Parts: sequence; structure tokens; C-alpha cells
Amino acid sequence: MIWRDPRTRILLGIGALAVFYIAPEALGAPYAKQLGMGPVAVGLLMAADPIGAVVGSLLFERLSEVARLRSVGWLGVAAGAPIAACALYPNLVLSMVLFACSGAAATIYTIQAMTTASRLLPNSVRAQGMGFASAVIQSVQGVGALVAGAFAQVFTPAGGMAVVGCIGVVLAAGLALAWRRVADPAQLAVQLTG
Repeated sequence: MIWRDPRTRILLGIGALAVFYIAPEALGAPYAKQLGMGPVAVGLLMAADPIGAVVGSLLFERLSEVARLRSVGWLGVAAGAPIAACALYPNLVLSMVLFACSGAAATIYTIQAMTTASRLLPNSVRAQGMGFASAVIQSVQGVGALVAGAFAQVFTPAGGMAVVGCIGVVLAAGLALAWRRVADPAQLAVQLTG
């Protein structure tokens, strides 16, 4: 059912962007070391993403259903851009802000994409479809940690994050444009609430 409907297929693709956006968690310790910082900096960097997620979620819920549906794909771009900015070797405080912004956008698009996909699936397969989507997202996060680590090995931790952030931005932009082609947010909002 997920693959038959282009809307749910694209939403799953948006959720799978986590393959790129797990990089701050995967590379937090070596990134802090690259900044010349120790364990406290690792903790601060690791805390920035979930703090951003909480703040972003609280702000996002204030938007209308149409605005949330319209922004779901572009939030994937917004989640990758701060990670790509690691190419500029920001200091600890700016890195925390970037990781918080990425975490906010990534959490919001994941919640919106998976909620919308769930609502689009027929009742008879909804639980199975969401189980599958959850397994995909968890699996890609493991792969993403490995990929980020490999790029960090070739470049630096900041360089590795920048590379995966850039790849994520490009793919997210493609998914956002695809979402725009297959889903009219105003019409979909009526369908989902009606």
C-alpha cells in the first residue's frame, strides 16, 4: 500500500532522510575532539539536537494543517543545511545552535511525514504500514551512522557532517518538489480531517 500511493511513498522517502541527519549524533564525540573540546562538549552537542526537537515541535503544532502539509518536504532541506554548515568549522556554541536547528526540522518533518502517511493508509493495513515505516527509519539511522563515520574518516568529523548534510539537502529538495507535485496541501487537509 505504501508503494502504490505516490504520496505515502514520498513521505517514507522524507522520513528516510534520517540516513543523513543522524550525523551529529554519530559524530558528536570526534567532532568535539576536532574542536579541541572534551566530554562536556560532547554532552552539550548531543543535547542540542533533542532540545531543538522539543522547541521545534512546540512551535510547529501552532501551524495550521495546511501549513504543516506544505512544509513537510522543505523541512527536510532545513534539517540538512545546518549540518552542511559544519564545513565552516563553527565553534562550540554555533555548532550547538546548528545541531538544535537540524534536530528541530528533522523531528518536525518526521512526525508530519509519518502521521500523514499513517492517515493516508487504509485502516486494514495502517499498523503494518507504520511498522514498516518505523523499521525503515530505524534501519537507515544505523546505515547513516556508518556512512557519516566513513566520510569523517576520509575528511574530518566536520567535513563528514558537511558532506552528508549536502547530500541530504539535495535529496530533500527533490523529495519536496515531488511532494509538491503529488499533494495539494489544502485538498489533502480536507481529506485527512473529513
